[in-house]
Amino acid sequence: MKNVLEKYKYILISIFLLFLLSFFGCLMLVIRWLRIGTPKYLFLIWNLFLSWIPLGISLIMRYIHSKVNRSGFILVFLGMIWLLFYPNAPYMLTDYIHLRNSHSLLTWVDLVIHSVFIWTSLFVGFLSLFIVNGIIHKLTNKIIVWLFTIGVLYLSSFGIYLGRFIRWNSWDMILNPLSLITSVLENINFESILFTMMYGILLTLIYTFLYGLTFLRLDKVDSK
Repeated sequence: MKNVLEKYKYILISIFLLFLLSFFGCLMLVIRWLRIGTPKYLFLIWNLFLSWIPLGISLIMRYIHSKVNRSGFILVFLGMIWLLFYPNAPYMLTDYIHLRNSHSLLTWVDLVIHSVFIWTSLFVGFLSLFIVNGIIHKLTNKIIVWLFTIGVLYLSSFGIYLGRFIRWNSWDMILNPLSLITSVLENINFESILFTMMYGILLTLIYTFLYGLTFLRLDKVDSK
């Protein structure tokens, strides 16, 4: 047990801190509700919950990869589900649109609330991406890992476009796949490409910065 804790201590610490941030955001929403008397922005809790799903899947994938022999098919299947839900994490960046244009104190409180939820969601997604990258790194090399990372972030950016403008969500790939695929093909245009490139560059730069800044380094974790 001690060796396991030592091996995954940075990931466990990160999950704990992200949980604290999630709790802090929910607590602020409750306090706002009690102070104002009417609930608002409760959708942030649901959106944040959706961003935790890919992190849970990535942890399951890492456990299966380390414990189960010939787990390739299972990992690919779980990886597809992970990729399907991953855009929910960076999607919350667009939730800033719900803020009011006002100079009242409440507006600044709402800005903090949104920022806690949005950046927690983004970091939760990045942590899940790091964990999946760790699995891929053991099977391939760093070049493949970074190509995979960039591909995921750009696909997620297109997924954000579909969610914000076309109003599709991850569940529709399961419940209504044909209509979703048709909609995807119909919405490959200048607007969607520009949006995808813009958000793809943003997410890639943020992830690369965090990767170089923190202790979550593939070469350190995987060498243990």
